[in-house]
Amino acid sequence: MLLHAALPPLPHGPLLATPPPFSLPHPAYTTPPPVPTLRAARAPHAPPRSRGAAMRERRPPALELTALLAADVAIIFVFAIARTLAQLLASPDFAGWLAPVEVDAPRLAATLGFAGACGAVWAGAGLATGAYTVGANRDARRATRTAVRSAAAFLGICLLTGAAGGAPFAPLSIDRVGALLGLAAALVAWRWSYGDMM
Repeated sequence: MLLHAALPPLPHGPLLATPPPFSLPHPAYTTPPPVPTLRAARAPHAPPRSRGAAMRERRPPALELTALLAADVAIIFVFAIARTLAQLLASPDFAGWLAPVEVDAPRLAATLGFAGACGAVWAGAGLATGAYTVGANRDARRATRTAVRSAAAFLGICLLTGAAGGAPFAPLSIDRVGALLGLAAALVAWRWSYGDMM
């Protein structure tokens, strides 16, 4: 009884509820390190591309057949020179085949200017409609269909430019409109034959 009375009363509750500051950390008081997941282990990637950017990457380049473009421009110049020669032969001022050759500088400049403008417009229309890709000229049907679209754009640009008074398509005379229509028809026929050979 005397020994029990001399001992101090024990505190209520579990013993060592908190570890002493000099002791090792108890497992219950430590946080395990984070486990790296597959998402965290991946390297940061680029933001997703838009649908338009993906379509532009899948779209073939506008100019794959440079030889076809050069052939188109050559046909345009040949057509313009042949048209000028036909006008000279049909002119009442034609001196005959045995007359000395004279270079008419203004007529030559007009012919080359007309051919150059037609070549630039035709090339631009062809690039805009995808006429110089391999897929557009795989066979005669596709080549003709693409050439018709290019011809429609070509005629629209030339006629609108001529109606606005822009050289060398102004003024829009019957002869000039007929020349544009004949040139477009010749180029469509050439494209059909080119697609037939592919």
